[in-house]
Amino acid sequence: MTFKATSNLTTTSAYIELFKLDFSVLSGLYAGVTLPVLLLTPSGVNSNNTPINFGGEDYTPYPIQLTGLGANSNEAPPRPKLDIANIDKIIGNYTFLYGDVVGAVVTYIRTYEEYLGSSSSISAPSLKFTIARKISHTQSGISFELRTPLDKERAFLPARQMLKKDFPGLGVNKTIR
Repeated sequence: MTFKATSNLTTTSAYIELFKLDFSVLSGLYAGVTLPVLLLTPSGVNSNNTPINFGGEDYTPYPIQLTGLGANSNEAPPRPKLDIANIDKIIGNYTFLYGDVVGAVVTYIRTYEEYLGSSSSISAPSLKFTIARKISHTQSGISFELRTPLDKERAFLPARQMLKKDFPGLGVNKTIR
């Protein structure tokens, strides 16, 4: 008996990470200031470091890295770490001027190279975080601790107090006589 080796495997394109740093949510805290939304992708994704187009928006190559992602149902939500290079001092200036940009929204998008350059935005579900605090700030880079939208101080589920007038079933089996 003879076996013939065949391969039906297709090759997948490169995995691309994209970051949207939305500082504009902080504009309400500072009168007369309009803060930008930065669209970044880790540098070195393409050989000539040109902007990457995804979903009709251009993402600029920039040294940025997200670490510490994970999921565990038995513990508190993970608090990933975002490291950004401080090459042109733009991120550093924002942190000095606008309260360490605490509260800014970071959206992490993962897609494949084949979905770049078109108006469609096919990707894995994007992950949204808010900047919880600045961990370190040096001349070469800045590190932030991120938290998920569910990981808020003094937040409880359910967010509404359950009262007997709204929920008649409460306290029905309270005591049995």
